[in-house]
Amino acid sequence: MKGIGIILAAGVLLGLGRPDSGTAFPAPFAQPAPAQGKEGNKKIEGAIRIEFPVKEYMFTTAEAAKGVKIEYRIVVDQDLLNLIPLPHGPSSATPPGPSGLYPLERIAGNGQSYALLDFGLGPPPKETVKAVKKGTYTHSFTWDGRNWGGPSDTGQPKGPAFPPGTYTLTVTLHGKVMTDAAGSKLPYEISRSVKLVLK
Repeated sequence: MKGIGIILAAGVLLGLGRPDSGTAFPAPFAQPAPAQGKEGNKKIEGAIRIEFPVKEYMFTTAEAAKGVKIEYRIVVDQDLLNLIPLPHGPSSATPPGPSGLYPLERIAGNGQSYALLDFGLGPPPKETVKAVKKGTYTHSFTWDGRNWGGPSDTGQPKGPAFPPGTYTLTVTLHGKVMTDAAGSKLPYEISRSVKLVLK
């Protein structure tokens, strides 16, 4: 979308599920507060979770400037045949990840923000019901330590580098879930957060 900035505040998000006991992917350092109006979460509770491989990510600013690859997992514990995964706005051109879901990765804190939200104008997303299969899916993204909201359709330049400090990486999934044969739908949102430290 033309002229869109990166002034997009992190919303209050709902975390669902937790890693199994003994897993190498520990629970996040803090639980997000419940989101409002996410009635569909009850329909898929415990079926999808987001896991991070560490209790916190830690990089130097020099490492980040060269580009760091940040990996996490989306675990689907059972086949889900009634989901409508949706990209995050304001653009709808974001491609799905390997799970078929549309994760939004946001790094924020101390007045800094990175989240690829704006890919320019595009048609509204089609609310297509998809089968999301049981499995463990590794997702990743590369970050160069800078503020950015996405290229837009104007080649929006990246902002300044994040200074040293402690930030929060949040991964969010959202969409709708079909609740009956008549086509009723309810929104869902799943989110997890972990600490990210720049030294």
